[in-house]
Amino acid sequence: MLLWCMVALITTCYTKAGAQSVWTPQVSGVETTLYGVDFYDELTGIAVGEAGTILRTTDGGATWISCSNVTQEYLMSVTFYDALHAVIVGDNSTVLRTEDGGLTWNSIVIPNITRNFLSVDILPGGKGILCGDSQVLLWTDDGGLTWRTLREDYSGRFSAARMLDDETAFAYGHNGFFSHYFLRITQPNDTLKGFSFNIMYNGASTEGDIFDAYPFNDTSCVTVGSLSQLVATITCNQPFEDNLWDAVFLKEEYMLTGVDFIDNYGVAVGGGSSTIIVETQDKGLTWTEVTEEQKAQSSYFDVKLIGNTGYTVGSGGLIKKKAFPTGISSIEKANAVNVYPNPASDQVQFEFSLPAGQKATIRIFNPQGQMIKQTAVSAQQHDVVKASFVVSDLPSGCYFYQIQTDQDCFSGKFLVK
Repeated sequence: MLLWCMVALITTCYTKAGAQSVWTPQVSGVETTLYGVDFYDELTGIAVGEAGTILRTTDGGATWISCSNVTQEYLMSVTFYDALHAVIVGDNSTVLRTEDGGLTWNSIVIPNITRNFLSVDILPGGKGILCGDSQVLLWTDDGGLTWRTLREDYSGRFSAARMLDDETAFAYGHNGFFSHYFLRITQPNDTLKGFSFNIMYNGASTEGDIFDAYPFNDTSCVTVGSLSQLVATITCNQPFEDNLWDAVFLKEEYMLTGVDFIDNYGVAVGGGSSTIIVETQDKGLTWTEVTEEQKAQSSYFDVKLIGNTGYTVGSGGLIKKKAFPTGISSIEKANAVNVYPNPASDQVQFEFSLPAGQKATIRIFNPQGQMIKQTAVSAQQHDVVKASFVVSDLPSGCYFYQIQTDQDCFSGKFLVK
């Protein structure tokens, strides 16, 4: 019951800014499905897909140029690690690498590995990972020129590779029992630690798959995926060691396959009975579905946020773009809310300015993303509004707040000791 109450709140607690999201179709020039997209900056990007499709833009998606006759394999993922160098991975152990910003591509041969590669991520400086079927996991120290095997020939698959920093990476997917599963990789000793979990759905522990994720640090992440009954899921900041996680977003007859963040703002995409885009303005605690022209029986497969622009790609050559009119920084408004004392032990107080006649709702979330306290305030005149919460009944830890006004959304965190 608690889970469904949370989901109901999630679908209604969004700002006008979220409701005004506009994702505009772009002309890709192809009808092949696109599975991966990445941008080096707001102008330079690459999208990849089935039948060896490689598209390149240098004008922020206004035009896309096809790179033909490179391969006929399905290409699943692409990553830039500087302006000239990018790596693509795909089926049948395909690894392609460019040294000229995507004008030409060279094939990288990986001996004794024949797997479908599904995801790749490389940081500036050249350290990175790729992953795929049979939980294959490879590491590079030189920007994809050479790779060493960390893991292969296990039941299940890894669908998403994410580098946190030069010494920490994650691979997300499912294990042979179709439980949600991921690995944390730490260097320099190739240390692998696995975590598995099910998600509560309709009162039962339910198997599923992670299709993408975004790690905020080495103990916190947002995951997107699907349950075995084709129910889209998002989890946020669940303890890695727990075997049963709660979802902060659920939608039947859909799956979510891509997610990306800039600061507190995030976008998750997917499909099922139609395409779907959901957005968060509070680092994954709450999500809202974007109203858009949906494409039936289709899907978005990947999303990339860069600067003040977002791109998503999917079925039939679909590319959409969103420009954030006021920039991501307007969402955070870090100096707009005064929270004290921080850390707090007995009470925590919030102070912020609110125009006359407006109302605001303040919500507190625990480290698992569950809303545990809320209150409403209003301004009789344009002045500083104050509200306080008792926190002496809460365990020590990091808590999150969201302040929803008629015109905006503020979010942040505080400590209880």
